[in-house]
Amino acid sequence: MNVKLAALIVAVAILPLALSNIIVYSFIKQAVKDVAHEYLELAAISRRDRLASEFQHNHDRLALFASRTALRLHCGKYLTNPDANSGSIDRIRKIVRDVNAALTAVDAIIVLDRDGSAIATSNPELPTAELGSTDFFCRQP
Repeated sequence: MNVKLAALIVAVAILPLALSNIIVYSFIKQAVKDVAHEYLELAAISRRDRLASEFQHNHDRLALFASRTALRLHCGKYLTNPDANSGSIDRIRKIVRDVNAALTAVDAIIVLDRDGSAIATSNPELPTAELGSTDFFCRQP
C-alpha cells in the first residue's frame, strides 16, 4: 500500500507541475513572438525612414542640378542654335557627369532636347536613340 500511496502522491505532485510548465511555455512562446515582431517592425520603420531620407537627399541634389546656372545657360545656347553650339553640348555633358558622380544612387542622367533626342548623358554606354516616342517623354508646347 505504501507503493500505491507514493505513486499517487507523485502523480498528484507532477500533474500541477506539468500544467504550470505548459502554461509558462505558452506565455514565453507568445512573448518571444511579440518581441521578434516588434524588433522586425522597428527595423522596417528604420529602413523606411533611412530610404526616405536618402531619396529626399537625392531629390534635393537633382533639384540643385536642374537649377544650375551654367547648365541652363548652355542648354539655352544649344536650343537657340543646335548646330553652332557643340561647345555647349560638351559643357552640358561635363556638368551631367559631375552631378551623376555626386549622386551614387542614380545610375545615369540623360538630357533631352525638345524632340526627345539625347544631347548629353552621364553614361556614354547608354543608347542615345530617339526617346521622344517613349511613353515617359512628354513634349512641351
